[in-house]
Amino acid sequence: MKSSAPQTGVIEPEALFRRLFQGISAENLPPNGASLWTAAVKKTLRRIAAEVEPLLVPYSSDCDGEFLLDLIWLSPARGDKDANGRIVLGVECEWGGPDAVWFDFSKLLYIRAARKLLICCLAPKTLQSSIRQFEKDIIDAGGLESQEKYIVINFGDQQAEYWWCELPEPVKFRKGLRASY
Repeated sequence: MKSSAPQTGVIEPEALFRRLFQGISAENLPPNGASLWTAAVKKTLRRIAAEVEPLLVPYSSDCDGEFLLDLIWLSPARGDKDANGRIVLGVECEWGGPDAVWFDFSKLLYIRAARKLLICCLAPKTLQSSIRQFEKDIIDAGGLESQEKYIVINFGDQQAEYWWCELPEPVKFRKGLRASY
């Protein structure tokens, strides 16, 4: 029997997109500079984690050594900051081409987390075909009974948009908001 109690540290896709977009936009980043964009994403997600749930422990490759993914929000067990808990947000950030983006998305298939976030920068047609491939990959990986949400945020040319897919509903990404910068 599944629990209907709210999960600690869980944030909805639209709220995550709005807060991440606002934080990234404030950085005034150059169009080219993947490492600067990645650092800004991690910095913003760490700040959001502290606002969403003070006990969340964000791990990322630039501050604590990489732990599973580029960044995770780890919710402590039973409110104990030092106890191992569960992953409430798993993040992969990839600024390369479609193959590199697909490789990073595939990592998200193998972790248990309430939210799984992929941040990328793909051309519109490439993003569309990648989204269709992600849907097939989720089905092929199984585990469709879970209560997870996949979120893809694409920082394209002059605009950002997000897509999301909630399980166990039919595996179909829905288009969310779009914002210009």
